[in-house]
Amino acid sequence: MGVSQWSFAEATLNVEGLSGEIQDNVDVYLSAIPEEDYSTSLRFQSRVEESITQALRAMGYYYPTLTFIVNEEEEELNVTVELGQPVLIEELDIKLSGEAKDDPAFQRLLKNTPLKVGARLNHGQYDALKSELRNLALKRGYFEGDFSLARLEVAPELNQAFVRLHYESGLRYRFGPVRISGSQIEEDRVRSVVPFEQGDPYLASDVGQLNQNLSSTDWFSSVYVEPNLEA
Repeated sequence: MGVSQWSFAEATLNVEGLSGEIQDNVDVYLSAIPEEDYSTSLRFQSRVEESITQALRAMGYYYPTLTFIVNEEEEELNVTVELGQPVLIEELDIKLSGEAKDDPAFQRLLKNTPLKVGARLNHGQYDALKSELRNLALKRGYFEGDFSLARLEVAPELNQAFVRLHYESGLRYRFGPVRISGSQIEEDRVRSVVPFEQGDPYLASDVGQLNQNLSSTDWFSSVYVEPNLEA
């Protein structure tokens, strides 16, 4: 177990009993406390307790035990943390509907998520999966996708968590015709660098590749490629 220490003119704070990503997360929360607030007072102790408790809850520890020892001579506050039992994922209810259900990219995302039944709850991993699903949908042309259910249910007294994410992707957009305007270059030459065909499934990376292809030709002083979702 490591020790985190913050030393300022008014007081020194030592936190013991943590390690790894849990210690890192507690450090992030404690670093938000302004230097001028540091002391050995009960008010500061309460602030430290709140910060540590919130940081541990985000990592799945809802009932930690914190012991405070004050060294008045050294103006030092020592905190020992006992994590207690973690909250574990009891149920993982993740469902895809719409065309994304059969999209291998979504299947890989769900296969690789660290959220697993029996794993310690990590609120950051839950939030990350929500964001990753939304971002992947935008990158792959599911512009009408949304969650019909997104809920993290925690029963701290049972040390259990229930993850519920239902994502309805709708239809996947496809590339329509490419319209070229403001160009003095023969249209066939411009179209020769288009990396997709009309009717191909939309990929944001293909739009970026088209922009890069056009820019690298030196035909234009500036290039701007924009998908028109209303067409």
